Amino acid sequence: MRLFLQVLRSLIGEKTDWYLDELMNEMKRRTRKHVSVPTLWRSLQYCGITRKKVFVIICNILLFIYLFVYLLDTLLAHKSGQGTQ
Repeated sequence: MRLFLQVLRSLIGEKTDWYLDELMNEMKRRTRKHVSVPTLWRSLQYCGITRKKVFVIICNILLFIYLFVYLLDTLLAHKSGQGTQ
């Protein structure tokens, strides 16, 4: 566990604006062990490191999906309307 925390602190020292998934992947690359998000989050809290807000990205992805589905639906409705005329 001590090595894990040393690697984690080292990564935070190199770059302060990690996303949890990026940090998780880099921890796996450096330690060759899978790190779950809850374990990573608890370790960050233990070290006194606050997390970066990622809900904005999730909202943007959901918005993109919604717009894509809406545009696709509109396109298909328009195409089917042309075919009957």
